[in-house]
Amino acid sequence: MISFQRNAASEVVLNYRVTKKAHVGYTDFEPGDTVQFVLATPDAVRAEVDSARKMAGNVAGVVFFRWPGIDESLTMQVDEVMAAAGLLAKPDHEANRIDAIDGRCAAVACVDVYLEAHAPFSPNALRYHVHSSVELEYFLPEKNVPVRMAGPSELEVSLPPYCARGRLYLGRAVTARRPDFAVEEAQ
Repeated sequence: MISFQRNAASEVVLNYRVTKKAHVGYTDFEPGDTVQFVLATPDAVRAEVDSARKMAGNVAGVVFFRWPGIDESLTMQVDEVMAAAGLLAKPDHEANRIDAIDGRCAAVACVDVYLEAHAPFSPNALRYHVHSSVELEYFLPEKNVPVRMAGPSELEVSLPPYCARGRLYLGRAVTARRPDFAVEEAQ
């Protein structure tokens, strides 16, 4: 069960209530426990930069710290922070897209499939349909990623609210010849 609100810094505060016993990392969770995440969002970064600019002569710049590692999913990536701060142009694509990188398989065509979502901080659960130009022999989903084959040439991805993943590795697609992919957001 999830609830969210914004704090005074315009960050999103997500509260997950544990519904069944779980073990994550070094921590055991019991039903009824609450896990809280605080997410910086582009709106929060923009608000803080605007606030600093209002100080005019007293401020020479803004320092961002706690840069995330590339594998950290609940933090904004460097280019997202810079774009939100107005220091980097926003990405050219305002639509969702699939990036398929050659997996260098010897006997078959294989690609590592990434979903690049344009709204990683959406307050709504999102579903995507990923279409392949050729039938998939099989698909090896990344561990703990909510993706499944929905047909011989279609993958379905379901993301929770505020999943905070702009680029998400879905898994490896194996085909007879190299596929092209298209993605659409399910309504």
